Amino acid sequence: MSATSEPNTASKSLKDYSDMEIISAVLETGDNEYFGEIYDRYSDKVYGKCILMVKDLTLAQNLTQDILVKAETKNGVDLYQTEYFSREK
Repeated sequence: MSATSEPNTASKSLKDYSDMEIISAVLETGDNEYFGEIYDRYSDKVYGKCILMVKDLTLAQNLTQDILVKAETKNGVDLYQTEYFSREK
């Protein structure tokens, strides 16, 4: 990682970094690409848990988006401005 904790994507893929390294990069740079990796890692898991809890696919999709948006906006990044918000699962 560079001195600013931003992952050096030239030498390693984002998949090679820990969640904390990526979150640090999001907070330091505001780059939504990094949060996209967190989204990719956890959206299916969150969605699966939501399905188990509410037993309704549409509600589970909405809850998944709400949870991930809240997690990101809590960290100062606007998920609504990224391609990840509109992604269909």
